[in-house]
Amino acid sequence: MGVSSFGYAHALNTLFFTGNKLGIPKNVIARYLLETDNPGKTIKNVLDFPRASGYNHNIVSKDGKIWNLELTADKGVLTNPPSPFAHSNHCLNIESDFSDAWGTVSRLVFAQDNTKSKMTINELINLQEDTSKGPNNSLFNERTIGKMIIDFGTKIAKVWLLREKEVGWIDYPLDFIN
Repeated sequence: MGVSSFGYAHALNTLFFTGNKLGIPKNVIARYLLETDNPGKTIKNVLDFPRASGYNHNIVSKDGKIWNLELTADKGVLTNPPSPFAHSNHCLNIESDFSDAWGTVSRLVFAQDNTKSKMTINELINLQEDTSKGPNNSLFNERTIGKMIIDFGTKIAKVWLLREKEVGWIDYPLDFIN
């Protein structure tokens, strides 16, 4: 997850697919999308690229517009979902063989049921720290390696990383955004 110099938040989710082919690696595509100054145009380019595999990309503008791009080696689907929006490593628009692989559906339903259009930072932190559905199906589960909350109003990104969990949430200024 990151924030570009153009003021777009970009979150990546792994999609659980086994297929791949020769093409541009998903990490290179992710880097290309991170630094976009025009998500619509950049996404259109990506949909034409030969891809080795793919991620789910959520790009959000400062004014709240959302681009949800699901990519595999062979398919790419763009949607502009309304806010509030949640994603949990589960395909929303591309057929998947994984009915609830890794608790993706359970986590998605929980996130959708508990996300409101207006939430405080503390409410977002509490939601991201929820373990009520067990070690596999909770939003915060045994595979969580990081969490981030971006507040464009205050230009602060709050970040939590598993490798530094004893430090807790760290504030990073986003003063480079106009």
